[in-house]
Amino acid sequence: MTDLALTDEGRVAMPSAPQLFASGYVVSVALTYAVGQLAAVGLLACGMGMLLSRPVASTNFLLRYWFILVLPLYCVASTLWSLHPSASLRHGIQLLVTVIFAILAARNLSVRQIRFLIVGSFLATTLLSLASGNINPYTGALIGVYGSKNALAGATAVLLVAAVLLLIDPEESRWRKALALLALLSSALAVILAKSAGTWVLVPMVLSVVWMGYVFSTVSPLTRVVQIVIFVLVVAIVVTFVLLNLSDVIYYVLTLLQKDITLTGRTVLWSEALKLISERPLLGVGYQAFWVQGYGPAETIWRDFGIEARTGFHFHNLYISNAVEIGVVGVAMQILLLYGGFLASFVLAVRTRSSGVMLLAALCAMSILHSMIEVPILVQFEFRSSMTVSALVYAIEGLRGRLA
Repeated sequence: MTDLALTDEGRVAMPSAPQLFASGYVVSVALTYAVGQLAAVGLLACGMGMLLSRPVASTNFLLRYWFILVLPLYCVASTLWSLHPSASLRHGIQLLVTVIFAILAARNLSVRQIRFLIVGSFLATTLLSLASGNINPYTGALIGVYGSKNALAGATAVLLVAAVLLLIDPEESRWRKALALLALLSSALAVILAKSAGTWVLVPMVLSVVWMGYVFSTVSPLTRVVQIVIFVLVVAIVVTFVLLNLSDVIYYVLTLLQKDITLTGRTVLWSEALKLISERPLLGVGYQAFWVQGYGPAETIWRDFGIEARTGFHFHNLYISNAVEIGVVGVAMQILLLYGGFLASFVLAVRTRSSGVMLLAALCAMSILHSMIEVPILVQFEFRSSMTVSALVYAIEGLRGRLA
């Protein structure tokens, strides 16, 4: 891996073919929710371009990260015990392809390049969403080119955090910072119009992680240890208070966010999921083998929740949802990938004071915070799944280089 993983220094005037394909891949995966199948086609084309433009080097690099490939290969292997083998095989292969391309993107792009591509891609879709005036007639919330309020809010949350980190980077050019300022203002406006109270809670929490990283990077190791101890104590006190007053806290938060006390039926979903997990706790029903048309339990939930399309639904909890599909074994590997990606990239960001690496740590933190009510990773052709994998690769390469 070249120094492009951590810095733009030494970059040639004209990007190489793998860099161009990697850039196309990042843009395509960022646009998947907004553009749909067209972005998926671009993702596959650019990913194959990365792989085939330097096949030997790419293969050797993938073999170096065989342990990341274990999880998608396990999902493919779930075909052997899946309730719907064809669905598990198809989606498992798609996830494997997504992970492979994410690893190669980290090999061919610097963190500053990938951050700029993220800002540019999400800024374009945010501006188009604002210009479209596409509003949900029932709620009055802006949905723009995404088709749903939650998808738009998720994209603008990423854009907000990425724009802030680009703005505070002292090494960035003025015109990129001007672009970041436009991104910050437009994403804030989009969040307001989308009426997403959850995003206004999520983004400050993620930015607090970013702030903590910058604080850690400016103090001595001893002071850093003291700060970590204080932080852990504060978190322990808060968690203890919440657990002792759980029902009151939940009621207050849901009332503040104007949410249903059952989290729009999520508690009912979780209850059903736990019953399913108890039947197949170790390996699950097979990767993406539950939400299949014609399968009785899935059809019942679709009917009860009024999902007429009978597709695009999940249990609204990363651990519960994936425990149903890939069991405790798969969830354990998924936790290692997500939390390992966050911890490793956060440590590297603190040591290098790189705002590009910090963005990847922030995206992992965002997925962790979202994981209790959404399924932000382990989804094929999906942005945060790809960025989690890339974050882990960048971090390992960076930490390995510093140790060397």
